[in-house]
Amino acid sequence: MHQTTTLELGADEQFTTRDRSTLDVHLDRLHRPLSSDEPHTADAVVDTETWAEITDGGSFHTDSLDDPPAFDDDMSVDVRLVLDPGIASRLPNSGVEIADRLDDPEDELCRTWSWFLTEASQTDRLSADDVLDWGQTEFSVTTRWKQFFAPEYHETTTESVERYLDEADVTYETLDETLFQFAITLDEHRRWPMFAHTDDYSETCLLYAVFPERVPAERRGEAAELVAAHNYDRSRGAFGVDFADGEVRFRLLLSPTYHSFDRAMEISVEAMRELYDDIDTLAGPDTETDDVTDRDTPVDDITDRDAPVDDITDRDAPVDDITDRDAPVDDSTSSPFDDE
Repeated sequence: MHQTTTLELGADEQFTTRDRSTLDVHLDRLHRPLSSDEPHTADAVVDTETWAEITDGGSFHTDSLDDPPAFDDDMSVDVRLVLDPGIASRLPNSGVEIADRLDDPEDELCRTWSWFLTEASQTDRLSADDVLDWGQTEFSVTTRWKQFFAPEYHETTTESVERYLDEADVTYETLDETLFQFAITLDEHRRWPMFAHTDDYSETCLLYAVFPERVPAERRGEAAELVAAHNYDRSRGAFGVDFADGEVRFRLLLSPTYHSFDRAMEISVEAMRELYDDIDTLAGPDTETDDVTDRDTPVDDITDRDAPVDDITDRDAPVDDITDRDAPVDDSTSSPFDDE
């Protein structure tokens, strides 16, 4: 068990970037390990504008994030930082001296390249009227530095996705070691396969939702215009049309934790809900879903019955339960990775 002492800071500090600009960061606390072999970590909070500046400029070594999440504007972002071990070894013993140094933007402790951002998340906190100061994590991301500084606690991307599917009681099929297939059912007329493709090296996951009906060649231009309109203001994920075979997909790239994968599932379901009927119309009235998936082959729930779909979905039209937990996922739909 790691033993640490915590320096409560609760102060707004300015960090200097490599281009000599400054970032406003609220430092909550600094955790100092009793063992010299363990990292010094800090809990901090930034607003979404500062988060965008951090990721745009690669501050705190976030240049390893290929696809930084666009957090919600009305919520702050909680970040965890790890101090460069070389600098940590030179820290004074006095907490007062450390706090004084953090007040100086020119000090090495206040340089963004002295710290490594390992994770960031947004939390939907309860209001003051509810008294309790806690909430539910909305969206989170980890960087490769988390594994670098704490490998004994690191869960691989594949393990994180597999744990989510198991704990959410989803019936899925493992097509290979990093490719999972399962299915979603909204109602008897709207059902589609999904694929999760993990990459443990880059710590990312591609989540695909695939329309079961293919759009005929003469209507693929219309489909492209339709998905372009839906992609215009979308901050997370995007629709795409394969002009070779008429397949329409919703694609979302994330750096998954349990909570972020749950959120990504909700985003994907809502996106498909919005566009499903329009794509079904383009595919043609004579195209039956049964040609792609067997309606009589039920698949499992994607959501926790005690945790309803979030604000991103229409509360009056919740995701229906997927039935019969013991039924296998239908494999008659081609994987979006078949041609990759």
